[in-house]
Amino acid sequence: MEGVKAYANAICDTIEKYNLDGFDIDYEPGYGHRGTMANSSTISENSGNTHMYLFIKTLSDRLRPAGRMLVMDGQPDLLSAEASKYIDHYIYQAYWENSTQRVIRKITQNHLEDWERKTIITVEFEQGWRTGGVKSYTSVRSEINAYPQGRQIFDYATLDLPSGKRIGGIGTYHMEYDFANDPPYKWLREALYLGNVVYPGKLD
Repeated sequence: MEGVKAYANAICDTIEKYNLDGFDIDYEPGYGHRGTMANSSTISENSGNTHMYLFIKTLSDRLRPAGRMLVMDGQPDLLSAEASKYIDHYIYQAYWENSTQRVIRKITQNHLEDWERKTIITVEFEQGWRTGGVKSYTSVRSEINAYPQGRQIFDYATLDLPSGKRIGGIGTYHMEYDFANDPPYKWLREALYLGNVVYPGKLD
């Protein structure tokens, strides 16, 4: 376990040296990326994946008091309630979900601390940069469904959860691919406009 703490502290040393904003734990044991600290067990202090719990806590204890962020993407649902308190954002790779309902089912994790406001959902742009995500997508908003393309990222940007709260944020895998569109970054620009101006959400 001392090796786990040393590893986390070495990462923090590098972050501090180069004045970085924080650290993203890309946690995907269910997608073929398993190891000593990455498995399908719940990340918890006294049972399950205790190594990852210690890794997260050590990072959090150094980064967050200094105003730096600690986020987890991939499978943040494997965090226990206690471990989730050390994470600033849960980032889901909601690449192939094709409806609002499927996205909400994926991200609804009531055991995670403040999951509604801390959750970020992302669109895959390595393949979907021309169309703003998957081509066949159905939103709960009829206005979004009227768009011939871009429905996935537009829906994510305006996603209100069953409680009425707005999703914590959106992102894209390979956002730089959107630069090649006309105008540059057209999907991200329109998504931000829709989410902040046309359909501003409830944040508390």
